[in-house]
Amino acid sequence: MPIRRGPLPALAAAACVLAVLYAQQLIVGVATVIATPLFGQTLSFSDTLGSPTVLYSILFALGVFLALWLIVPVSAEFRLTRVVLRGLGISALATALLFVIAALISLFQAFVGPLGSMTGFDGRVAADGVGGALLTAATSFAFGAPLVILAVVLLWIWQRRRTNVTSV
Repeated sequence: MPIRRGPLPALAAAACVLAVLYAQQLIVGVATVIATPLFGQTLSFSDTLGSPTVLYSILFALGVFLALWLIVPVSAEFRLTRVVLRGLGISALATALLFVIAALISLFQAFVGPLGSMTGFDGRVAADGVGGALLTAATSFAFGAPLVILAVVLLWIWQRRRTNVTSV
């Protein structure tokens, strides 16, 4: 039986990854808002869940979807080891997409000065931005890889039950 390349299973897995990543961010945001006044600072809930955090989760989930659908599909005939390795590869590809887009955004910001004026290229801003993009990608991989592996294994189990494959 050929590998299924339908977008719906990949979309469902990516949506589950996005939902759990966002739930993790909500929990961290609530904990941060509760704990910050204990250290004499003020922080609102919207400060902890700013647009970059949501954007990075969406980009990671988009990478999971594209990788699972187009590049590294999962089939019911695979063995568990191969499925886990594919999940790790999907996580790496999603992280690479996240890093590239975050680095491009930071390089664009290196050209744009305060208040949106084009001031020329600032190498320090670019280096800080690319370093931040690398840190964001590494953090996303650390949080996302186990989640993606779980989603891919669950998708594989679902495919096996639909096709009645018995070997592991």
